[in-house]
Amino acid sequence: DISSNRVTNLQPLGELSSLIVLFAARNRITRLDVFSASPELAELDLAENPVEDIGAVASLANLRRLNLEKVPMRDVMPLADLGNLDRLILRDVSSVDCAAIDTLAKGLGTGVVVVPDRCAGGIPAGQ
Repeated sequence: DISSNRVTNLQPLGELSSLIVLFAARNRITRLDVFSASPELAELDLAENPVEDIGAVASLANLRRLNLEKVPMRDVMPLADLGNLDRLILRDVSSVDCAAIDTLAKGLGTGVVVVPDRCAGGIPAGQ
């Protein structure tokens, strides 16, 4: 757990090919390209980080839980192929259009995506 530590660079984690869980919320992380070396990652918490491009997460086929609450990403569709997700948290994501979030929620299945309160699809953020 490296949450709330003002971390800006995850490159040192690039050596950890067996990394399964990473809690990195409330830091200053902007780049996620290090995750291409973490194919076993199953749970990732990046809440409240200034990440705009989440495309690197799309390669994490074993990912089951992903928290992107309050992440100012531009596009959620890179997550559409993460078929093993049990839970995707997108609370307070104001930078992404609700239509894109709703499309993602429908594609990933019922009960997987926790959506912003302003969007209709998925699980309401209060649950």
